[in-house]
This record gives sequence, structure tokens and C-alpha cells, in this order.
Amino acid sequence: MEQAAVAPVTVGLVVVTHNSTREIERCLQAVHLQTRKPDRIVIADSGSIDGTLGLVESICARIGLAIELMPFAENVGFAVANNRAVEALRDCNLVALLNPDAFPEQGWLAALVDAAAAHP
Repeated sequence: MEQAAVAPVTVGLVVVTHNSTREIERCLQAVHLQTRKPDRIVIADSGSIDGTLGLVESICARIGLAIELMPFAENVGFAVANNRAVEALRDCNLVALLNPDAFPEQGWLAALVDAAAAHP
């Protein structure tokens, strides 16, 4: 009997920013270096006025990181921004949330995906 093919797991990543110019580059570099890359990355910017959006675009272009920007005209708050970004990733099997001042080690996302597979 043949085994059915297992569909690959798709992983979305959400980073909510608000005036995050000081830390966002290090965060995005850490995402770029992950051993298991996210399939989709949404940067939900909650009304930054310090140039965060332009910096994010510049960094991602320089390091080759594909992102989807979700800018809000005002600060909608952390929870609302996360919820809207997660909704945009409804086609992903898993979604991870990452703060812009978090700098995960290279195996962070792979470990999360492996844990989810081991404990569905």
C-alpha cells in the first residue's frame, strides 16, 4: 500500500513594529539567518513615525528577505496589529510571533516547527 504524500508545513511569521528603528535590523538579520525560513513574513507597523517602514524596506532589500508590509496609519496597539497580521496568514499551517526587539538563534523557528510536528 502506498503512503499518501504529506503536504509541507507552511509557516508564517509576524513582527509588529512601532517606532522600532533601534532594534529592527538585528531582528530581521536573525530572521534571515534561520535554518528553517518562514514561508511568509508580515511586518505589521503600528503607526511608526520614526522611519521604521523605510528602514525595514531598505534592510530587507539589502539582505534579500521577502516581506509583506502591513502599515497602519495610527498606533492600533500590539494585540490588534498581531491579530490582523495573523488573519492575513490564514493560508499558513503555523504562525509564529516575534517582537522587533527579539533576536532568535538560528535554530529557533526549526525547533518550533519540530515541536509542533511532534505534539500536534
